[in-house]
Amino acid sequence: MPRADPLRSPRALGPAGQALWREINTGRTLDGPTALLVTQACRIADICAGLREELDRSPLTVTNDRGDEAPSPLVSETRQQSLALLNILTKLGVGKLPAAAKTTRSALDELADELKERRRAKAARVDDAEDPDGTGG
Repeated sequence: MPRADPLRSPRALGPAGQALWREINTGRTLDGPTALLVTQACRIADICAGLREELDRSPLTVTNDRGDEAPSPLVSETRQQSLALLNILTKLGVGKLPAAAKTTRSALDELADELKERRRAKAARVDDAEDPDGTGG
């Protein structure tokens, strides 16, 4: 099977497509069909970036031929392209988050526990001082 060059992205990719290509392709050698899917995903990523830029400059609603306010066609197209990208990335198995790292207690948590322990120890000393023989009376 032909292999895609892991160091070169396909021609005519924009910044979003190039970034996605590098992220997926780094450390991997892709076979022909996989490289084709990755290339298509990168092109769609560029389309999504362009649509997002246009949406940032445009109103989210437009007036249609009947004079009604309706969502901008850019909103619908952005959603459709995003779904197409998601579909390809899912088929490639991309985007699965790594397992969450074991959570560690913050320094603030440790400090709070230390303060609680000091308060308990102080309360125990006060109790001992008030009732030195432990008879409760």
